[in-house]
Amino acid sequence: MSLSPPRPPHASLLRLAARRISHLLDAYPAAHGLLKSAFLSLPPALRGRQMIWDTLAALGKSRGQNVFVLQVGANDGVHDDPVSHFIRKHHWSALLVEPVPRIFATLTQNYANQPGIQFANVAISDRDETKPFFFIDDPHHELPAWASEVGSFIHDLVTTHISGRDVRSFIREIQVPCLTPASLLQQHQIQKVDVVVVDAQGYDDRILLQLPLSSIRPVMIIFEHCLLSDTQRQTCQTFLNQHGYQLESDRWDTLATLS
Repeated sequence: MSLSPPRPPHASLLRLAARRISHLLDAYPAAHGLLKSAFLSLPPALRGRQMIWDTLAALGKSRGQNVFVLQVGANDGVHDDPVSHFIRKHHWSALLVEPVPRIFATLTQNYANQPGIQFANVAISDRDETKPFFFIDDPHHELPAWASEVGSFIHDLVTTHISGRDVRSFIREIQVPCLTPASLLQQHQIQKVDVVVVDAQGYDDRILLQLPLSSIRPVMIIFEHCLLSDTQRQTCQTFLNQHGYQLESDRWDTLATLS
């Protein structure tokens, strides 16, 4: 598993400035997203290489509209979303999966005018069932905007402190319908997927290991590894290598590209 090359000094300074401005705009997801897109749209020589963005940009340049995205843990489709910019820019088709009903409603609203988008208000698990799901519920926006991204089947992976504040009173438990990846794709009659994005708060490896890669053969898979153990990451790497993928990682995420 390789690491991204070091950024040039000026890129690091530019990135630090962008991060500070980003924090100031954290309560305004739309403005936050515009700032992030503007920064990432700068030439790589100026801002430094961005592993996921640059690979998606190259895919958009080579494929145009001919891309289908499966995104598990789509959240609201705006804040800290690695693929939403390209879905909108290139009019990619997508199946967006989000289990929390209130966030799912926002997700569908944010993509209301985008053609070719399907939605699934379910969670992805290892069997078709209903099971408890834990998440940060902040309807009055008392917490940083990213708090809405925190949700998991695993209670201990739902953080209890955000920006120094005890947020245990914000943690909610709901029962969510669950599907396996195979059941999800069958329900939506999807036979081909080009990009898979998984952000599942520590459950990423279990979702990844169930993907029917022999049949759908995505050219890119993006998953969050920062909450996985070394053993879980190694299992994911072995699984992906066996299916012909090369892996690259940054601090938070892993990018697997089909050889």
